[in-house]
Amino acid sequence: MSWTKEADKVNNYPTLGYRIYSSTFELLYDSTSTGISVIATVNDLIVGYPYNATVRAVNRLGESASSNSILFTAGNLPDAMPTPYLISTTLYSIQFGWSEILNNGGVIITAFNVYYDIGKTGTYTISQKDINTKQFTLSGLTSGTAVLVKLSASNAIGEGPMSNPVTFYSAYKPATPSSPSKVKIYYSNTDICIDLSWTAPYNGGAPITGYLLYYSDFSINDTYICKYNGTSRPDILNASACNLTQGKSYRFKLSAINNVNASDFSDPLELVAALVPSAPLNVSIASSTDGGMTVKWD
Repeated sequence: MSWTKEADKVNNYPTLGYRIYSSTFELLYDSTSTGISVIATVNDLIVGYPYNATVRAVNRLGESASSNSILFTAGNLPDAMPTPYLISTTLYSIQFGWSEILNNGGVIITAFNVYYDIGKTGTYTISQKDINTKQFTLSGLTSGTAVLVKLSASNAIGEGPMSNPVTFYSAYKPATPSSPSKVKIYYSNTDICIDLSWTAPYNGGAPITGYLLYYSDFSINDTYICKYNGTSRPDILNASACNLTQGKSYRFKLSAINNVNASDFSDPLELVAALVPSAPLNVSIASSTDGGMTVKWD
């Protein structure tokens, strides 16, 4: 707390210090033995309790009348809000929510503050929501619009720090891609490899950011393992699967990713990791007769 200093002397008696009282006349602070600073730190308050305090100046004759009162609550600002999470999207709307704040600063939260920047222009709109609301819907958006969102919480002390910002898109997850296609099967040194390719599906209204290629060798309940992670390479529409076992069957399936979510997996493509036989060598005629012949080769 702070206040304006009154005249140094009244009736030739200098000010000895100040006392701060609550509305119930509880003495909260006394500087008569330490000096006449006009700034006071009041300790040992009850966290979350509202105080209505006044200040009185003190000299040898006694105390002055009370100052104007000041209302405050003992406590701290809330902690930063958790990062908002996506609930649902369409081509024209975004719904997101948030979890309960971990530390309210010892004072009841009075509001959640939603900051959103449509189109990521650098200009935020602020909407204040009551403490019983933990989700927010933006509608009337253009398909594929990026919206930057961050949150804060307020209590009687003030507004706490912001959450981490997150970007949401008014879009769907990508459509289910077609199954990948076999390009070729070949040896790479001592490894047998399969080259696969695919076509980009409908992006759902937001740019595709990459692809995931999974495979299964049927060994553990048809469990699929990620063979290619191209989450940041939307331009790559092919991948190689190597270190395969010759003669073994494998299934491959594909998922496309955008800024909303990953698509459903494609139907699996089943292939055998094997090559067609090599061409026969040294083909020759062993014998011939009228109307027929015998051919041999290595």
